[in-house]
Order: sequence, then structure tokens, then C-alpha cells
Amino acid sequence: MNKSVFLSAIALALVSPLLQAADRLQVNTEVMVDGKVVQHMTAYVGSGESIHYSRPKTHEVVIGVAGGKPHNKLVPIGFEGDITPRITPDGEVLITSSVSYVGLKSIAGSAIKITDLWRQRLGTTQLSNLGDRIPLDRLEQTSSGHTVDVAVTVTRI
Repeated sequence: MNKSVFLSAIALALVSPLLQAADRLQVNTEVMVDGKVVQHMTAYVGSGESIHYSRPKTHEVVIGVAGGKPHNKLVPIGFEGDITPRITPDGEVLITSSVSYVGLKSIAGSAIKITDLWRQRLGTTQLSNLGDRIPLDRLEQTSSGHTVDVAVTVTRI
């Protein structure tokens, strides 16, 4: 290995962490249901890395009755999905996402409590400036009467 190639390799090794650090991103995701913030999450990823969010809560629902005894099941509720930010060569951010929110509405009866689960799907592929608030598009309307809004903000760290 000649001296110039060796020096170039050392220079690249020293500069690589700085170049990678420039591609580290802070991704803030805000979930609102009916105009109220219900979750705010912050993740740190590299450009092109996906963030997966899992539903943080479960709710016990009756799935059937056998022998006079109810059979229950834990159902995940809340926000879930994948968000992938990518920095373009001209410094903008491309967001690709597919998320959903499952909520519950309990209806109290005389002796029975009925749980009605509802879901709203959102997602987008959108190009924006770093630091801009990027709202995700609603992919379907629900008949629940609830509105879910999700916004993502990406900044370089």
C-alpha cells in the first residue's frame, strides 16, 4: 500500500464519524385524538432508518361466554406504526409512514359494560423542509366520531 492511499484511508476514518453524525436525526411524533395530545414520542435514527412504534396499552374485552363464564382477551390499543425519515441530497426530508390508532369507547349498560373499539389509519409519503411539522394524511374515515391527527417533525442533530 502506498503512502498516499494509507493517508487517505486514515483521513476517511477520522472524518467518517463526523459525516455520520450529520445524518443523525431527531424525530418527534405527536398523536392527538379529538384535539388533545395523547402521546408525544422522540426517537433518534439515521437517515433511512425506520422507527417502529408499538401500541403502549392493552384493554381487556369479553370475546365470548361459555358455561356462564366470560372469556376475556387483552386487545392492544393506542398508536402503532412505522415512520421512516430520509434526508435528500438537497437537504430536504422525505417522510414515509404507515400508522394506525385504536381507541375504545365504553358504553355502560344496566349490568353489562360494552366496549366498542375503533381504528383510524394514517400515512404519507411527503417531502418537506427539516424542522417543518409534517401532518400525516388520514387514509380512512371512522364512524366513531373521533378524529386522530399525527404530526412528525424531523431535525438534524
